[in-house]
Amino acid sequence: MIILSDFDLQLIVEGTHDCVYEKLGAHVLNLNGSFGTHFAVWAPNAREISVVGDFNRWNPTANPLSRRGMTGVWSGFVGAIGHGAQYKYSIAGPDGGSRFDRADLCLRRRGTPRDGFEGVGSLGRRDPQQRRNDLWRQWPG
Repeated sequence: MIILSDFDLQLIVEGTHDCVYEKLGAHVLNLNGSFGTHFAVWAPNAREISVVGDFNRWNPTANPLSRRGMTGVWSGFVGAIGHGAQYKYSIAGPDGGSRFDRADLCLRRRGTPRDGFEGVGSLGRRDPQQRRNDLWRQWPG
């Protein structure tokens, strides 16, 4: 299974990809027989990016992402994590000295202040009740 093809990367760089949300962000899947999550983020000025979360004790050296050429896209697969994991991207700035954590802009579920994970992405399935509510709101009438 190809997550990000060269054509996808070209369209992302051009800003013309119609389904960029299907390519960037976190996607739980089975990749060549290994269960885990594929992460992809667009950060053209970053020096390095890694995924930090409860699965790696928020360690910025544990799960680095790879730069995809000169596209500004960084991606990688982290095995054995799935729905329910809390995560952020740990980004080293262009100077190499500054590092900061950022939530995934393409996340499907966000942590809340109530659960102690405000601003943290959560790998989760979309709530079925929310889906029904969204469909009801779109109903012509």
